[in-house]
Parts: sequence; C-alpha cells; structure tokens
Amino acid sequence: MLLHDTMLKDDSYRTGSSDTPVCECGKGNQTVEHFLLYCDKYHTARCDMMDYMKDTSVCSRHKGSCSISECLLLAPPCDNNISKRDNNIIKEALFEFLNKSDRTI
Repeated sequence: MLLHDTMLKDDSYRTGSSDTPVCECGKGNQTVEHFLLYCDKYHTARCDMMDYMKDTSVCSRHKGSCSISECLLLAPPCDNNISKRDNNIIKEALFEFLNKSDRTI
C-alpha cells in the first residue's frame, strides 16, 4: 500500500490491468486513501477501526488534534508525537479493518 502497488483500481488502471480507476461506489478513484478513509463500501469496518483507536485513547494522549490519515495508518510516525505503543495500536486497527474489508489488496 505504501508503494501504491495494490489490487485497488487506481493502481490496476495505472498498470493496465483495469479498465477504470473509479471505485465501485462511484465516489472517486479507488486509491489507497479512498479505500482506507472514504469508500462507502467499507463504512462499517472503518467505523470499527476509528472506534478502536478512540477506545484505546490513541489520539487523546497527544497534544493537538490527532488526524487520521493515510500516512498515520500506513507509515511509521515521522515525529515523536506517536509512541511505539500507539503506533502498534494503530496498526492493529488497520489490520482488523483490512480483514473486515474482505478484499484482496
């Protein structure tokens, strides 16, 4: 996902293995960001992921607002605002989302 080499339509279209980059939901290209944060097809799984991060207080322990982004979900923290423990919680939530999405990435 970090390398944008997935089975998502945007990547598949770029490599010539899909006729269109547009997601089945019809609300944009099926990019990693769209899949993780916006696609209506995965709303329930995404809510579960967000709720898990809220329930474990990952965001509330950090100064300022904790914005859930593609970078936060996929990449190790680039600064010291996210602890190793919290990063592990974020990754657990992401892997559970991927499992619940029931699709090949």
